[in-house]
Amino acid sequence: MFDEPELHVIKFPRNPEREAERERQHAQMLCRYRGQVAMTLIELGLNPGEVTAWSESILNRLFIVLPREGGAPCRCSCHPRLPDSDFHDYGFSCACRLTAEERRRHTDERRAHLAALWNSPEAAAERVRRQAEENELASWLAGQPDVVIAVTEGGHRSSGAAASPITASTSANGTTAGGSSWTKSPPGAFVQTWQGGDLDDEGGYQLREIEEGEVIAEGVVDVPGYGASPVERAAFIVETIRDHLTRTGCTLHLNGLVDLERRLGRRPAWCPWCGVRLRHPA
Repeated sequence: MFDEPELHVIKFPRNPEREAERERQHAQMLCRYRGQVAMTLIELGLNPGEVTAWSESILNRLFIVLPREGGAPCRCSCHPRLPDSDFHDYGFSCACRLTAEERRRHTDERRAHLAALWNSPEAAAERVRRQAEENELASWLAGQPDVVIAVTEGGHRSSGAAASPITASTSANGTTAGGSSWTKSPPGAFVQTWQGGDLDDEGGYQLREIEEGEVIAEGVVDVPGYGASPVERAAFIVETIRDHLTRTGCTLHLNGLVDLERRLGRRPAWCPWCGVRLRHPA
């Protein structure tokens, strides 16, 4: 029922600044954990002059696994490993290490930070920018009576104007005149639909296979002409659909374009009406 998945290997360009920051965090993390092990060894009675070498040896033995045939340390998640970033202060400030009072204080601090961010001039400018994009898209849609756009993002659904770009985490669908519809959804072949009744009753749900039609275009956000604003992207998608409908509904080139062939002195490569490439038998 499904095609075999394709493997795509993406090699990102090097980022010296990011690499330097990662190395800095790695060095600081090792220093912190060596200190933790050293304190434990001293508490167990080991000579303080020997704990540094012992600490490094213990960490290497526990967290660095070298392949038998040599090479770089294995990064498989089956091996225990130390933190690879300063998230939660390298694990020393994880919520599991805090008291109930400390967790409440951290929560209050995060909320205060988010409130300050929301009320900052930068956030206000971003809201103005997004509202302007929504207004622009709504104005564009007003002149496109045969187009309906709906965007679902983060569990919220909106119809008509939507300023959010179409990304991997966004489901977008729409219709155009001529009976064609388009959709861009996250990966998945089935959707669970509610049939009515008690929402907690599993019997009220059923799996429905997602219908898939002909693929008329493929690409990513940097495809030429896709644009950056919601209006530019909506116009690009709608134009692609309209071009497809024009080509599939065109009957001019089915008659052979004899008159045009006589004028050109050869068989035309393109239909002058719909622009479809004409393929002639050899």
